[in-house]
This record gives sequence, C-alpha cells and structure tokens, in this order.
Amino acid sequence: MSPRPIELNLPDLPEVPIALGPTDGGPGVDRRRRRLRPWDLLSAWLPLLLMGALALGTWWLVRHAPPPLESRVERAPREEPDYVMQRITLQRYTADGRLRLQIEGRELRHLPLSDRIEIDDPTVRAYAPDGREMVGTARQLVSDARGADVLLRGGARVVGTTAQGLPAEIEGEALRVHPREDRVSSDLAVRMRIGSDTVEAAGVDYNQRSGQVEFSGPMRAELAPRAPVAKKPPKPKSPPPRRAKRSPR
Repeated sequence: MSPRPIELNLPDLPEVPIALGPTDGGPGVDRRRRRLRPWDLLSAWLPLLLMGALALGTWWLVRHAPPPLESRVERAPREEPDYVMQRITLQRYTADGRLRLQIEGRELRHLPLSDRIEIDDPTVRAYAPDGREMVGTARQLVSDARGADVLLRGGARVVGTTAQGLPAEIEGEALRVHPREDRVSSDLAVRMRIGSDTVEAAGVDYNQRSGQVEFSGPMRAELAPRAPVAKKPPKPKSPPPRRAKRSPR
C-alpha cells in the first residue's frame, strides 16, 4: 500500500492546496528514473575533461618548444675604443720627406677589434705629387690604421683643383678618399662642380691626378654658357704670279 499524501490548507490561501509526499501518477513515483545513466555522467564531465586535456597539451608544447632564434644567436660584442685622443693632428710623409696626408679632428677613437679609427669633425688634406691640394671635411671620419682608405660621412665635402687648373668640388652624404691615388669616389648621390658647371649623379669616381671623372646612375647637368670662339678672318689670297712676256724676235 502506497502512502497517501497529506494535504494542507493555508488560512491565508485556502484555494491553494499543498501536498506533502509523492502524488499518484507523478513523475517522481518511479525511483528507477532518478538513477543517472553512465552517458549522463560522461556528458556532464566531458567539457571539463576536454579543457584539462587542452591545458595539459599546451603545457607540453611550451616545455618542449625550441627556443626563439634571437636567443640562440649570439650577439656580437660591442666594440669599445681602447684609447681616445682630443684635438689631434696626424701627418704622413713620403720617402723623400714631403707631406703626403694630414688629418685634423676634435676627437679620435681607436677600435681594436677592427683596427679602425674614428675622428669627429675631421679635416683631411691630401697633397698630390705636383703640389696640388685636396681638402675634405665631414662630421665624422672612419679610416683604417694605415690611412689608405678614408671615409668621410655626414655632410661630406671635398675641394680640389683639376689638372687644367679649374676648381673642383664634390658634396655628398658619404665620400671615400683614396690618398695614394688622389681619387674620390662614392656610391651615393653626389653633386660635383667643375668650374662653372654642376653635375648631380647617383655616384662618382674622380681622379684628381689625371682629371678623369666617371659618373654613375641617373645624372643631371647644368652647363654654363660658353663664350663663342672668335673666328680668324681668312687670309687674303695672293694674286697669281705674272708671267713675263717674250718680245718677238
């Protein structure tokens, strides 16, 4: 015999019956329906299990991933100067005692690893065998220890004289001076003035000793007008010589 439900009537709400205990024919009478099946347990815990597996896999990937490339590449040690000089003047002479090269600057730094010299606010004076002078200035100079390859960078400017006696001037962001060859070259944009003519090009190779100039890349030239050459008046033609007439015998 199944227990009968107990009905209560509230005095304030007499029209609303309240029953305690199971009711006949209700969904809660069959206790077998209250048991959870294995599939219900699995579906309840499946999202949590998937999240745990995902977290475990992420942790494993982080632990076994190779290190970044930047951390494996060893950075080159920063080169520090081994000595510094202020208000310097360097001079180089030829075998016969003539001044060949003179470099002045505000500060000199020697870099031992590359055996290079850096000079701030330099002034370079190179003298050709015929006595002509070539003067170069820039914000910084970089050269090897022997002074055979001198690079002027940062508002570089070189002034000299051509073999014909015309003033020559080259301006660019970086100019390379070859004192032994009396040459100035650059792979960057330059502006060169020879006399009254101006040429802008993507590069230049100027030999002061021979006066030969080679420009590279697109170029633009402004040539000053030349005075017309006065033509010499033609020489008057001399009259043909007269032949002497013979008198008849």
